[in-house]
Amino acid sequence: MFNKNSVVCCLGASTTEHGFWIYDLNAYFSQERPNDNVVFYNCGAGGNTARVVPTLLESDVMWIDPDYVIICYGGNDIGLFLYDSNLEVTNEVLEQRKKRIVEYEENMRLAAKLILKRGKIPILVAAPTYDDAQEGQPNRKGVAEALVELSYIVQKIADEIGCPMINFCKASDDAKKTFAKNGERVYADDRVHLNRVGQGLMAFTVLKDMGYEVELPKSIEEWEKMRPYETKANNRRFCIEKKLREISYIDNSWFNPLWKNAINEEDKIEKLLTFYTNPETPQWRKQYILHWFQYRNKIEELRLLLVNETNNLVGSEREALDANVLLSGLVFHSIGKD
Repeated sequence: MFNKNSVVCCLGASTTEHGFWIYDLNAYFSQERPNDNVVFYNCGAGGNTARVVPTLLESDVMWIDPDYVIICYGGNDIGLFLYDSNLEVTNEVLEQRKKRIVEYEENMRLAAKLILKRGKIPILVAAPTYDDAQEGQPNRKGVAEALVELSYIVQKIADEIGCPMINFCKASDDAKKTFAKNGERVYADDRVHLNRVGQGLMAFTVLKDMGYEVELPKSIEEWEKMRPYETKANNRRFCIEKKLREISYIDNSWFNPLWKNAINEEDKIEKLLTFYTNPETPQWRKQYILHWFQYRNKIEELRLLLVNETNNLVGSEREALDANVLLSGLVFHSIGKD
């Protein structure tokens, strides 16, 4: 279990950046265990791998001075393109797949050690599996198996350094089969990202694997009954945090020096304007660009607002989260039956 009066930062790619499992964890602790005073911050940036952790620790995490840092990577690390259904699986492709798994272990171990070196407790997460069960979408064969292999690596590293491990690979694999019995899903159409129910399931998995007495929902109906309610303060902090994540996505995913995409500010602005005015640019990406221009010089102000809203979580009034917030900037939409 988390120590009382703890701050938890959550590092990861798009599954973390989307943030609803973090929203639900804040809702749970503010409503069910307010005296624990445990709060969660979203530090995810979509499109990244565990290799980026040293960068994000400095740019997005340490300002919060957390007690725990959750690390959840996997889907991007294996290289989904190496499993495309139309790709010829040559010896070279197989070698690239193996190399990426080796690099994942190196990067996750380094990430955990860096967090320990800073006096924080790392919590390693085996990332969600791949939805190879649904019909009608191109299926990348071998992805689910690769993510299971990563989960064994995560467990090995956690055992080595003596830190907690959350196995959402297994939980999501069990859920996709259980929910399917009712014609329901926990994944979006792309088979990779969790839908809103799947994100809620992830929150319950964090609680269960950290020693709290909760059960995992086995249907949408069960999840609706079990989930914490939405509140004004949590909604406000979610929207503030979302802007920070969008800025980080552009700075640490699009233009991260690790990917050899780093350019000066003037060139970055020119390139972003080109993307924004291109009619083929997805709407969610245009929103990210717009918010980058609006708020990139107001990060400290946004952070202060975020901390203030986090302090207001306990006792906040009920309020449904605006559906437009649920959909804008996110790649998943479906929460129901096929």
